Amino acid sequence: MGTNINGEKLSDEYITSGKEVIAKKRSIIQLPFIDLSILSLQDKKKLVQLISRNILPGKLVTDETAFVVSDDPKHTVSILIDTTRAEEWISKVRESDHIDELFVITKDKKLFNQIKKKVNETLSPIEQVIPIKRPMSAGFKANAIFFKLGFLDKTKISLGMQFKELLSTLWMKAGAIGKCPTIDAGVPDMLILLENKMAILNDENRFGAFAEKLAQHPEIEVVYLVTDYESSFVSMTQALEGKITYQLYRDYLDNFRINAGRNSR
Repeated sequence: MGTNINGEKLSDEYITSGKEVIAKKRSIIQLPFIDLSILSLQDKKKLVQLISRNILPGKLVTDETAFVVSDDPKHTVSILIDTTRAEEWISKVRESDHIDELFVITKDKKLFNQIKKKVNETLSPIEQVIPIKRPMSAGFKANAIFFKLGFLDKTKISLGMQFKELLSTLWMKAGAIGKCPTIDAGVPDMLILLENKMAILNDENRFGAFAEKLAQHPEIEVVYLVTDYESSFVSMTQALEGKITYQLYRDYLDNFRINAGRNSR
């Protein structure tokens, strides 16, 4: 579990359907290489769009714009243009929980650090919902059972000599409810399998006792009756009113028989 075909631990992660809420600090970035005084209004609009990766529209910028803060939840970027208005900018950003990326346009590193400190002191982290991840190396509990499909001898089946080998097929035919039943050896007169909601009568002479036990367990839905006689099967089925019944081993052989005697032209 958690390994590749060579037995080496997997190094990646699974993204699960689970979610968790984390506190994410806002990103604060200094832009020291821009001289706004030489830019035209149109250039400022383009600059804002470039900085925000087109998240912020240029129409938010005018000649008097000191900072850009949008109330639109899609606009997750804010830009401080005039550092003398930093207090007002921080107050405005504080009202906008959707903003997680802040840019400060200044060449003064000391001033930027002061503004950054004030932002961290004033603004609380943003709550973000993210998917829960699981390391592949942890693996998963096995949740599959593998069955080997093979051919059984029809004569031995009809004589009840391969009951043990056939039991898993009967369990699947009954709906594969619960864990697949097994037996150690021999053929029991009857099996009352409550977990699997099925029962099997191997000795029709024990039908009376079998029917009494089924009457005590209405959760049994599927019943297999071993008999060579159609009339016996019909009478037992009528006595087990409401149950889904199958005749063994005729039903099994009929379902899997290949018609090799078809005439061809």
